[in-house]
Amino acid sequence: MTKISDLEERVNRLNEGKEVSLTTEEANTVRGFWIQLNHSPEESQEYSVLRERQDILYENYIAGKWTPEMQEEWTRNGGRMTQIAHDIVMQRAIGNRPLRDRVWPELAPRVLRFYKLTEKPSAELTGDETKELGFLMEWFSELQRKT
Repeated sequence: MTKISDLEERVNRLNEGKEVSLTTEEANTVRGFWIQLNHSPEESQEYSVLRERQDILYENYIAGKWTPEMQEEWTRNGGRMTQIAHDIVMQRAIGNRPLRDRVWPELAPRVLRFYKLTEKPSAELTGDETKELGFLMEWFSELQRKT
């Protein structure tokens, strides 16, 4: 089977199971969430630390305090961030495509509901919403273990 035939078959399977059509923004939100589920806790932590350091380096650059050592660190950190985000996590996300295709009908509405609930300050959540948020977090955690 050709790559185009494989893609057509995959798109047809996804469209058959699609009950609700998502806007581009909603679909991008769900895809972004899926990618985040494919980060290991260690990768997320390392990426976060590198991102914070890049912000500090950038502030130094803007303030005119840029040194050759900072340039080297900037380049090294950027390379590692790219490696984590694209070479490691995206390859894992691509490799997990069959799982994503299976869970997408459940994942999409849950992600959108999760974001809707987390937009509210926690003090404004009702008891049922707090409970629902807990269930969503458990479901996402279980899904992340499968990735």
